[in-house]
Amino acid sequence: MNKAKEKKSVILSWIVMIALIGLSSLRLGRMIGDRISDYSGSQFLVIYLFFLVTLLISTVLQTAIHEAGHMVMGLLTGYRFVSYRIFSLMIFRNEEGKLALKRYSVPGTAGQCLMSPPDYREPFPFFLYNAGGALFNLLTSLLTFALMSLVNNDWLFIALGGFALAGICTGFGNGVPLQTAMAPNDGMNILEMIVHPSSRRAFWQQMKSNELLLGGMRLKDMPDELFEADEEVFRNGSIGAYVHVLRENRCMDCLEFEKAYELIGKALSDYPLAGLHRCSMLMDKITIDCLNGHLEEINDKQLENVMKTSRNVGAVVRCEYAQALYRKDEEKQRQLLDELEELKKHYPYQADMDSEMDIIKALQAKMK
Repeated sequence: MNKAKEKKSVILSWIVMIALIGLSSLRLGRMIGDRISDYSGSQFLVIYLFFLVTLLISTVLQTAIHEAGHMVMGLLTGYRFVSYRIFSLMIFRNEEGKLALKRYSVPGTAGQCLMSPPDYREPFPFFLYNAGGALFNLLTSLLTFALMSLVNNDWLFIALGGFALAGICTGFGNGVPLQTAMAPNDGMNILEMIVHPSSRRAFWQQMKSNELLLGGMRLKDMPDELFEADEEVFRNGSIGAYVHVLRENRCMDCLEFEKAYELIGKALSDYPLAGLHRCSMLMDKITIDCLNGHLEEINDKQLENVMKTSRNVGAVVRCEYAQALYRKDEEKQRQLLDELEELKKHYPYQADMDSEMDIIKALQAKMK
C-alpha cells in the first residue's frame, strides 16, 4: 500500500470509529437526558461528576473484561494461558509453571492477555482470539443497555450508562482497524491476517516466542522455525515485520552486534514496524553505536517518550547504561547498574534480563 492510500485508510478508520462511538453515545445521552430531565441545575453538576467517576471506574472494568475476552476466546480455540495484564499488574505462569504476580507495563497498551498458541496448522485459529476483547466489550454494553430499561433508581441508571459507554469506546476503539502510534489495535491485526494469510504464521511465531521467553528460554536457544520467514512477510504489516524484529533481538542475545546492526538498518528503512518495535530497534542501534565509539544524536520524540515512561523495561536501562559508558559517566553507570539489579528482582521476563546483563558485560569488556 502506498503512502497516499495508507493515509486515506487511516482517516477512514478514524471516521468509522468516531461515527460508531458518536452514534452510540448520542443514543445513550438521550436515554440519560430523558431520565434526569426533572432535575435542577445544581443537581445536574452532581450528576455530571458522578457520571465521570463511574465512567473512569468503568474504563478500568472494561479493560479487564476486554482482556478476559481474549482469554476466553483463546481457550475456546485451542490456546493456553500465559499471562494476563491490566495496566502494570501482570499475572503469568512462571518457569516452574506456577502463577506469579509482577509489575510490568508496555507503552501504548492498557492491558494484554498473551497465550500459548496451538501447533501451527492451516486454517490457523487467529480471528476469535484477537476479536474476543472487542466482542466482550460490545456484548456487555448491549446487555447493560437492556438492563438500563429495567432500572428504576436514577443513580444506578447513570452508573450503568457510564459502564455501557466505556464498553462502547473500548470495543469500537479496539475492533475498528487502527494503527496507533505505538502498536496496531486488535482490528488491525485481524485485518492484516485476513489480507495477508502469511502473517498468520508470523502471529504464531510472535505468540510462541513470548511463551518460551516468559518460561525462561532465551531467544538464542529457541528453535530456528520461530525466526524463519520470506522477506515479503516482513512487508505485510507490523505482525509480519515483527519476525524480523525477533531475528534482530536474537542477534543481540547472541552478541552478534554487526549482524544486528545490519538488520536494524534494513527494518528501519524498509519494513512497517509498530512504533514500539521501532523504538526497540533504535535503542539497540544506540547501544551498538556506543560500543563502536561513534554515537550519533537521535532526535526522536517517540523514542524519548518511551525511554522516559518505560523505566521497568530492561532494554531501556541497558541503552542508557551504554550511553553512560560512552560518556564515561561513572556515577551514572553505578546508578543504572543498581537500577537493573533492582529491576531484575521483579522482572517477569528473567530470560530477557539475563540477555541484557550479557550485553552489558560485552559493553564493559570493550568500553571500560
